[in-house]
Amino acid sequence: MAETIRLGVIVPSVNIVVEEWYPRVVPDGVSVHFARMLIADGSSPEKIIAMDREDGMRAIKQIASCRPDAVVHRVEHHPGSCLR
Repeated sequence: MAETIRLGVIVPSVNIVVEEWYPRVVPDGVSVHFARMLIADGSSPEKIIAMDREDGMRAIKQIASCRPDAVVHRVEHHPGSCLR
């Protein structure tokens, strides 16, 4: 039996899409684990930078505890994104 590959995903606390999306699109044999970074109400490039600075290391340490094989830092800011 093949070993499961663990994928760690770090996302802003307001992203409500990825926890449903990632497990549907990764191949069989990949498990997905999440950590969230708290972001202040609303979104702007400045708030995203502050979120990374203030909560980024905590999220990295949290996701590292599940010993992932790879980590995705999933942050985006554009008019159609979940960050509003």
